[in-house]
Amino acid sequence: MNIKTVLAMVFLASICFASTALADVSFINHANIQRDSINLTITEKYTGLDSESFRNDLDLDESGFVDTSELDVFKEVFLDSRADQFLEYFEINGNKSSFRLTSVDMSFDGADGEVNEDALLVTTFVNYELGFDISTGKHDVWILGHPLIEGMTIILPQGMDLDSYAGLENVSQSTKSGRLVLEGSSSVRSFMINETPTFEYAVLIEISREPFYKKPFFLPLLFLVEILLALLALYIIKKNKIK
Repeated sequence: MNIKTVLAMVFLASICFASTALADVSFINHANIQRDSINLTITEKYTGLDSESFRNDLDLDESGFVDTSELDVFKEVFLDSRADQFLEYFEINGNKSSFRLTSVDMSFDGADGEVNEDALLVTTFVNYELGFDISTGKHDVWILGHPLIEGMTIILPQGMDLDSYAGLENVSQSTKSGRLVLEGSSSVRSFMINETPTFEYAVLIEISREPFYKKPFFLPLLFLVEILLALLALYIIKKNKIK
């Protein structure tokens, strides 16, 4: 059983057996896919009982108060022991061997202070280096999902088209600085394995190089060619009349 199937089973089970406190956690993921790299930002929001529980974990000396040194210890231990887990967040063309993890960092907002149920944010910044130029050819990108991801943004590389997507709901598409932006919330993707229906919390997008006729300069170029052809036709007509 591969890691994707295991993770999918865990996530699906979490829907059925989640406690009330689990509803006090939400995630927003932002994946910026560039020509030769991926920048992933994960924002975790904790409120209510989950916020208090998290602060208790951060409160190493059990003083009822979380200071910045305790946050630094948590960050250091987490990044040393669990940073490699982010290699499971992506697959490109069905494998992970074409890219590597280059950096992982973490920041906190509202986590220090008295242990209570006030909201706190944990933001993780993950950078990957691709071993090829993804802005050429046709590729599929698999991104790990989760039922608590309320917002997922995927920005395609410059000059790439979105051919298809699965595993997102409440989807919207837009363009920013010439790049396609796909937004939605994490959902279940269904597919077949050996004629058996299979389900997982993950997003799969298929992207390919934008065709020439979609380039912004195509219409002006086409108009210019038409003008040149019209001028050439007039020149030939006049030349024939002179003869």
